[in-house]
Amino acid sequence: MKPLNACIQGETVIIQRIHGSSMLRKRLLEMGFLKGKKLLIVRYAPLRDPMEVRLGDALISLRIGEAAGIDVISVKEAGVHADT
Repeated sequence: MKPLNACIQGETVIIQRIHGSSMLRKRLLEMGFLKGKKLLIVRYAPLRDPMEVRLGDALISLRIGEAAGIDVISVKEAGVHADT
């Protein structure tokens, strides 16, 4: 398991856990960041903050600090297909 901000561009991962302040957790959960959901790391900004991820049909920008509170596992480690 690793934090979302440690992932590389183009990697598909699965959400395992969200931690941090209750306000941030609530906001992420409301946007659909739920355990078991797949994320595609689309790109990082030139200075690596923010990052853009695809969650379902939505493209979402996250600050690196926010992404650090999302623990993920790669689809390869989980043994599932990368189709998002």
